[in-house]
Amino acid sequence: MCRMLTVYQSLDEIKTVPRGFALGVFDGVHLGHLSLIRALRDSCSERNLRPCVFTFSYGDGYDFNDRRLDHNFLMTQAQKLDVFQREGVSEVFLIPLTHDFCDLSPFEFLDSVIAGKLGGRVLAIGEDGHFGRGGKGGADFLEDYAANHSLEPLVVPEVLLNGEKISSTRIREALKKGEVEDATRMMSRPFRLTGEVISGNRLGRRIGFPTANILYPAASALVRRGVYATYVIAGESRYKAITNVGTAPTVRRDSRELLAESYVFDFDGDLYGQIIEVEFLSFIRDERRFKSLDELKTQVDEDLASVLAQHSV
Repeated sequence: MCRMLTVYQSLDEIKTVPRGFALGVFDGVHLGHLSLIRALRDSCSERNLRPCVFTFSYGDGYDFNDRRLDHNFLMTQAQKLDVFQREGVSEVFLIPLTHDFCDLSPFEFLDSVIAGKLGGRVLAIGEDGHFGRGGKGGADFLEDYAANHSLEPLVVPEVLLNGEKISSTRIREALKKGEVEDATRMMSRPFRLTGEVISGNRLGRRIGFPTANILYPAASALVRRGVYATYVIAGESRYKAITNVGTAPTVRRDSRELLAESYVFDFDGDLYGQIIEVEFLSFIRDERRFKSLDELKTQVDEDLASVLAQHSV
């Protein structure tokens, strides 16, 4: 059973109790992140500490270096918190990246925040983890600090796939190439898009393939434009589906809006206005412009057969 998860979005009025922390951005909560969290959780169990995650929120849409974050994230905040809870984390400190916070020196971050205000007794970071102003704090700094303070360092080795380090950047690159199976292996779960089903031009319905369309979320990492085998999750139900990511150039010649258009197999209900998730399984083909609707319909028939065969395996 998952323990209850408490989420703090401010460092104000926090009770100081013995805690252990896993520190990071945790975008995608991939296998490397999971290794970090699980090592921290085991250490906390041995020392009777609360297992906690210290991570960040980006409410203003900018990162540590005031860089605008567009199409950058591998999962929503809600998805991230769900994974933390399932991994046995007790508390998540989801701290806004204010200028005051980003200006803390590595020593101030450890001494005033982690060990001081929050009662941290163990801090887990990856081998290449960074903290404090300018990212100047790292594993060496943490170990030097711990030598003279009651904060135990837990430096967790990187996790490799095919001889290369798993990272959020590597996963984003895989998605851009359409290598969603590799992304799934690195994240240990499929990449998902979340959005409200909008009304389109209803062309799909007229040619026999009604679709549930969502605008491609501005914050979500980009996948290669094209056709995918997918699942659509609506409420408590999960349906086999096929999804086209793109601008539908054959029928929407003047539009540049990026859409995820999903045909849901064996479904005849109405999803308009509902929040759905689209879960990516495999890439089928690139998006392309067709000379006619008949040519489009012929290709869609082939795509449907191909995807349905994959779903049937």
